[in-house]
Amino acid sequence: MQREILAVHKGENCPQRIVTCDFCEFPLPAIDLAEHQEVCGNRTELCALCNRYIRLRERYNHEIRCNGAPDDVVESSR
Repeated sequence: MQREILAVHKGENCPQRIVTCDFCEFPLPAIDLAEHQEVCGNRTELCALCNRYIRLRERYNHEIRCNGAPDDVVESSR
C-alpha cells in the first residue's frame, strides 16, 4: 500500500482506528462505535434546570428548549 493511501486509511477509513464516543468521550475502535453509542446515548442524566432525566442523545436539543420548569408544573392563572 502506498504511504499516502495508508495515511488516509489509518486516519479516516480503518475500522480499527480509535474514535471517541460523542456521549462519554470513551476511546474505542471505529467498528464498535455505533453499537456503543446506541447503548451509551440511552443513558440518562438529570437536567439541573427542570429536574427531569434526559437521554444523553437528546440532551443537546433539550438544553435548547428547556425553560427550567418541570412539565408537570402548571402555572398559576393569577
